[in-house]
Amino acid sequence: FGPKSEHGAMELQEILCQRKVTQSKVADTLANIFPQWKARPKKATAFLSTLARQKHPELARLVQSVLLAMRDSFIQVNVYHYGAAMAAYERLGNWQGALDLLSSMHAIEVWPDLVTCNTAISACSKGEQWRLALDLLQDLVATKGVADCVSYNSAVSACCAGSEWKKVFQILQLMAFNSILPDSITFNGAMAACSKVGRWQFCIHFLDAMPAARPDPSEVSYGTAIDSCCHTALWDTALLFLEKVGEVRLKMNAIMFGAAVSACDKAQKWQESLLLLDKMAQYKLVPDSIAATAALSSCAGVGQWELALDFFSQLCLWEMTIDEVMYSCCIKACAKGAQSERSFQLLLAMLDYNVMPNEICYTAAAVACKEPGQWRRAMELLEMSVWQRLVPNEILYEVAITSSQQANYLHPSILLLESLSAR
Repeated sequence: FGPKSEHGAMELQEILCQRKVTQSKVADTLANIFPQWKARPKKATAFLSTLARQKHPELARLVQSVLLAMRDSFIQVNVYHYGAAMAAYERLGNWQGALDLLSSMHAIEVWPDLVTCNTAISACSKGEQWRLALDLLQDLVATKGVADCVSYNSAVSACCAGSEWKKVFQILQLMAFNSILPDSITFNGAMAACSKVGRWQFCIHFLDAMPAARPDPSEVSYGTAIDSCCHTALWDTALLFLEKVGEVRLKMNAIMFGAAVSACDKAQKWQESLLLLDKMAQYKLVPDSIAATAALSSCAGVGQWELALDFFSQLCLWEMTIDEVMYSCCIKACAKGAQSERSFQLLLAMLDYNVMPNEICYTAAAVACKEPGQWRRAMELLEMSVWQRLVPNEILYEVAITSSQQANYLHPSILLLESLSAR
């Protein structure tokens, strides 16, 4: 911008750091730059574009203040200035601000172009306002008679966020009617919308249709297809897609494996889950939290407590954040393997690492105490859950009562029965 504009830009950055941005401060800061902007409006566009990329909670209001200051100084504000400002709202997902900006453009007879309209649709998409995104798309087609693939992709993304998978099909039909060819982003968005609601058949249909429409499936495409399989335990289909990724020489990632492991877990295919983990190691991939939880859940489902604990230890070596779900899976595995002491030690470890056990953890640990001679441990679990201000469920009460009766300690069981009946 030259020395003066750079000085103004630096002052504007200082304003950004202030808690409160006022219109007068913005106008005063930019006063020296305005003459250059009058002579060369592109400089204002470049300034606004740079400003729109900043990260600040007051960014949207600041950009709006710059536009108002320009108009007050009789600088002609054009569609490119508004487009640059609209980008700030889009980045923040500020759909209301984006729509207000569109309205203000009409008020001063600055007509939005395709880029500005696409940015507004994208802002609605990020703000999860699928109805508004579709309205803007339909208005764009009706008034300007043209919308490009970016327009439709933003609308598809909005419908995906809103779980409106049927609306995605309507958008695709509109694209075909207007002779707009879908690209890989269109297909991936449609697949994600179907996968999100468990419509795996349509998801696979889109994957199969991609080569004929020219965009080849990407890692995202296959990852979404595999994810759709995990919703309905289609573990064998998930493994086929994973194998296909290698065949077409795409790069495998932890997200794909995580979805495949989840599919195997839901189908109770624990051996396949562990084989997938071995395959991940071959590709030098570290499981993410989804894959790790699914693998532990697979082991828990069949009582493979030794495998669960071995894998749990490996997760600790990888410095993965262990949450209560992972702990509960290990506790369940130990409980099914009649390893009551290990279940209890895992509960204590949770408290040591400030991971608060939930009702599922206590219930799983209590199941391991059904064996004779475990009544004290069952009572301790009951007391711990009450101390944590959890409401013990009937299973926890039942185990404590049964174990104390088996040990001929009738007094605790009578007290527990009275407590249970009083709930």
